[in-house]
Amino acid sequence: VPVAVRDFPRVIDLPGTLEAAQQVAIVAQISGTVLRQQVQEGDPVRAGELLFTLDARPAQARIAQSQAALAGARAEAAEAEQRLERLAPLMQSGYISRQEYADAEVALASARAQAGAAAAALESARLEVQYAQVRAPIAGRVGRIAIRQGSLVQAGGEALTTIVAPDALDVRSGLAEGDWPQV
Repeated sequence: VPVAVRDFPRVIDLPGTLEAAQQVAIVAQISGTVLRQQVQEGDPVRAGELLFTLDARPAQARIAQSQAALAGARAEAAEAEQRLERLAPLMQSGYISRQEYADAEVALASARAQAGAAAAALESARLEVQYAQVRAPIAGRVGRIAIRQGSLVQAGGEALTTIVAPDALDVRSGLAEGDWPQV
């Protein structure tokens, strides 16, 4: 039998795991009670599909509070603006001091800032109402559901569930240090 020298491929068997390439933990962005669970474990979902509905009544109450605060702040800003307009000719004529006019300018700026803060609070409350509807950020399959209807969830707390995109997989394995030179 003739003997020949040739390269022989080295095969290394490694233990490994397959993981979803894209997996998203679904976490509540507001605290509240789970009113409805629209999906079950293993259900396919589309991006934007409703998964859970949280109690939005506290956020809706904050909307009403913010609307009232905004109306009050706008009224104060309008009153401060009218006062400043009344004081301008009096200051030019010398009937009031520059300090009194400057105080009126500061009051107007403060009232406008309060109106801006009230508008921001209103927008924040509106966002909270939207966050009461927990939606799927990606298409995929629903994983293990950690909560049920009636559960109290905390904003940023435990994941309600996960969504796994089934399109791609990652392979994870370890390689012994002694095998590195031959790879």
